[in-house]
Amino acid sequence: MTKKIFCIGGAALDRKLQTFQPLTHNTSNPASTSAHFGGVARNVAENLANWASNIYLHTVVGEDDDGVQMLSSIKQKGVDITHSIILKGARTANYYAVLDHMGELYLSLADMAIFDQVPVSRFTQGFNVWDADSTLFMDTNLNEEILQTAITMAQEKNIRLCVDPVSAIKAKKLSGHLNGIYLLKPNPMEASVLADISIETIDDALRAGQILLKKGVENVVITLGKAGYVITNNEMNEYIGIEAIHDVMNVNGAGDAFMAGIIYGIQQAFPLTEACLWGAAAAAFTVSSPDTVAANLTLSQLQSFIHNQKFITEQQHASIF
Repeated sequence: MTKKIFCIGGAALDRKLQTFQPLTHNTSNPASTSAHFGGVARNVAENLANWASNIYLHTVVGEDDDGVQMLSSIKQKGVDITHSIILKGARTANYYAVLDHMGELYLSLADMAIFDQVPVSRFTQGFNVWDADSTLFMDTNLNEEILQTAITMAQEKNIRLCVDPVSAIKAKKLSGHLNGIYLLKPNPMEASVLADISIETIDDALRAGQILLKKGVENVVITLGKAGYVITNNEMNEYIGIEAIHDVMNVNGAGDAFMAGIIYGIQQAFPLTEACLWGAAAAAFTVSSPDTVAANLTLSQLQSFIHNQKFITEQQHASIF
C-alpha cells in the first residue's frame, strides 16, 4: 500500500494581477486578472495528487462559495479532505499577487484572518491518523500552538516532517520549534529570519543552512529562485544551480511545486539530492504555466526535464539578488 502523505496548512483563493508593461508607481498600470484555488498546503497536495495516491489535506476554509468549491475541487482530484474544516461565520483566505510583465512577483498581500480562528483541539484531532510510515508537509499559516503540536507529534511518532516557512513574518512562528523538523525549505528572507544572519550570496545561504542544522533541523533546502538552491545536512553543504528558464509566465506556486517534488522523492526513498531534482522540475513546469498548479503534469514530464537539464555547482560567491 502506498504510504500516506499529509499536507497541513493553508488553502486560499489566489487572485493574480499581471501588468502588460513594466510597473510604474503612482499611476494606473494596465493589467490582466485571474483567480485560482491556491494556498501552500493545498497547492502541495494538488501537485502530489498528480503523481501519487493517499494524499490527505488538513486545512480550514470559510462557509462560503469559495471555500466549499475549493474543497470539492481538491476532493475530485483524489485528495482526502476528511480532516479539513469548514468554519462557520469565517471567510475563506485570499491571496493577492501583483506580477510584473515578466511574470515575476512584485507584491503580494494575504488576507489570512481565518487561520487565527482555527479551533485548535478540533483541528489537531485529525493528527491522530498519522503513523510512522507517513510523510507530513506543513506550512506556517496555522497558529503557533498547532505548529508546535504537529512538530511534537511528528517527533513522538518518528514521522518525517517537511516544513515551508511561507514568509519572513510567518517564519518567526518556527523560532524555538525547529528541533525535530526533517526538512525545512525556506527562501533567503525566511532563512535569514530563522538563522539570524543576512543572506545576500550563495555563501551566506550555505552558512545559514549550517546554523539551521545546529538548531535541530535534519535537512535544509534554501531556494534561491533563478539561482537554484542549496542543500545542507550532516553529509553535504552544496549549491545546485540550474539553467535559466526563459518561458516564465508567472512564479506564483513555483515554491509549492518544488516542495511537492521533494516530498514525492522522499516518499519514493530517493536521496535528497535526487528528490530536489524532482522539485526543480516541477517548479520549472509551474513557472511556464498560467496556473498556480500546472495542469496534468506527469511523472514522465518531470523525468524528461531532469534528464535534459544542465546543473551548475560553482557559483558560491555569486549574489543571489
